[in-house]
Amino acid sequence: MDPLPPLGRGTWHKACNTGSCLEVARRGDTVLLRDGKNPTGPMLTISGDEWEAFLSEAKNGGFDMEQLTE
Repeated sequence: MDPLPPLGRGTWHKACNTGSCLEVARRGDTVLLRDGKNPTGPMLTISGDEWEAFLSEAKNGGFDMEQLTE
């Protein structure tokens, strides 16, 4: 797979919780995730389908800490 060229500043979307930030960008059917505190560091690359499945599971409570510890 060829490396993706850098994305512009306005392309990234940030979600923060208690000082920790996740940044997400979409490039076609590829979703990029990076640490908001280290924007030049490594990125996780997943497919759009994987991202949609993750969001669906999160919205339905699939990652609630109470459920994960039972």
